[in-house]
Amino acid sequence: MELRVANLVGNSPNFRVTIDDTLIVRGEFNLSQQQFLPVPSGTQAQRPQKSAEASLYYNTDSNKMQIYAKNSWRDIN
Repeated sequence: MELRVANLVGNSPNFRVTIDDTLIVRGEFNLSQQQFLPVPSGTQAQRPQKSAEASLYYNTDSNKMQIYAKNSWRDIN
């Protein structure tokens, strides 16, 4: 899937974009006037075994944000 846009605009907080594949940003990714950026979350058992480098995940078992780096999930302190 490829999505080519110059601007993608919506009304916060109800604007949603769902991508069922991989989103690759080759430039600036700017979220303006947003109060939060949702990240994937769940238990350690629900967490993907492998992911793309620098992927983020909120582990609800440990209540910590994690990053996938060097082939493993690591807590962000």
